[in-house]
Amino acid sequence: MDWQAAIDEHRKRLSRYIWTDAALALAARYRASLTQAGFLEATWPAQGKNLSAKNPLRFYRPDTELTAFFVNLEPNGDGVRIFYGFASTAFARMKANENTLIEMGIDESNSALRFMIPFCAEAMETDAAEQIAAVYEQYRGTEKDALLGVIKERRKAWIARIAAVLKPLGFRKKGNEWNKVLPSGHTLYFAADKGSYSDGYNFDARLAQPPGEVRLRDWCAFAILDQEQDRAIDPFCHHGFDWQLDPPEELDRVLNWFLTKYYYPLENRDVDALSRVLYCGKKECPVPDCPLRCTK
Repeated sequence: MDWQAAIDEHRKRLSRYIWTDAALALAARYRASLTQAGFLEATWPAQGKNLSAKNPLRFYRPDTELTAFFVNLEPNGDGVRIFYGFASTAFARMKANENTLIEMGIDESNSALRFMIPFCAEAMETDAAEQIAAVYEQYRGTEKDALLGVIKERRKAWIARIAAVLKPLGFRKKGNEWNKVLPSGHTLYFAADKGSYSDGYNFDARLAQPPGEVRLRDWCAFAILDQEQDRAIDPFCHHGFDWQLDPPEELDRVLNWFLTKYYYPLENRDVDALSRVLYCGKKECPVPDCPLRCTK
């Protein structure tokens, strides 16, 4: 592998997220429109004219006593990526956090209800504004508890999308983990683990039979479109999957990857194929009579 080429490609992709003159001009128009509509702009040090790196612009507008509508802008080539939605502002009432909302705005990754326009250029401004306004009108005036209820139902629908794929294959669900006993007697697990400090998920898979477990090699958190470039930099990378922002097709891609690379070969006892993708972390497999012959 040409590591230098991989690193150069990685840096090239990152360069899309630096403010260009065209992106700054677009952001300036949004700033004027949002300010005129009654939005407040976060005052943190990374704001203002210091936009030479990937520093977002954050705007918010109080809605109910404990909620606010937000619009955040990030550079994306010669356009912007727009995050918008509703968030709880209860944190601003906590001691020592009184100025957090004013200074930092709202971080979309921890917001209650969030949407994204991946790329918006000058010609797309009108459509983007209408899309944002539609969400605002739909949920305007929704109290915090009711808003959390909306999120709960949306999350259940997202989890149900996973179950709809795995349940017909015989997987049993427990919490956010699915398992199935295979013909070999081993149990295959697929888990959607919610992050401790964010609203995103990581995916994990493992093969288990007492007294040991076999970890699946090359398991990345989810198969993003440019996965190979990221894995070239970090073969064991884990990407947080944002269940609200990442398109459903990406979740389908994860499940298809899991089934194709692991489930079907295991179900069919394809030992040779599995020996290339399994990893137990030890020179000798800890699983008695393991038919998979995994090696370090």
